[in-house]
Amino acid sequence: MSRGTHENPVQFSGRGRIKDISYGVAFIEGVGAQAVIGHAARAVFGQMGDYDMSDLNDSELINTLRIAHDRPRSR
Repeated sequence: MSRGTHENPVQFSGRGRIKDISYGVAFIEGVGAQAVIGHAARAVFGQMGDYDMSDLNDSELINTLRIAHDRPRSR
């Protein structure tokens, strides 16, 4: 990931990662526990969507973070 190499074809997309994290967060909160790390992970992977990278390999997350560092979102 840090070298800029990513599996092709995409094995697991950022969108798929968000879906699974969301299931995990719902389960944890459903049993009355806190999902602080799950919410943080979902927010970080959510940035892939902010930069139209959701359908890319989840390993592209590092590039998303680089872009976010150089070009903060406007909200």
